[in-house]
Amino acid sequence: YVNSQFAEIFGYLREELLGQSPEIILSETADDSTIEAFLDTTEGERRTCNTTVTGLESNGGEIELELYAGSLHHGNLTDGCIGLLWQTDS
Repeated sequence: YVNSQFAEIFGYLREELLGQSPEIILSETADDSTIEAFLDTTEGERRTCNTTVTGLESNGGEIELELYAGSLHHGNLTDGCIGLLWQTDS
């Protein structure tokens, strides 16, 4: 699932983000440990992630974000990830 407002913030159509790795919205300038923490959360290896990160818009522009993410679990399975973003440079 991709929220339409989330897609709009990054300049994508919702359908363009479906099935993509979360890395598609992370800038190459983002810190490796930040990216690792975020991806570990999306894969269920950690329960939560709270950090700042540089996001990448579809047009190549960068935006500074505060990220709160948590993995979703059902029994021993990781069903997905839910996250909240705040743009901090607006």
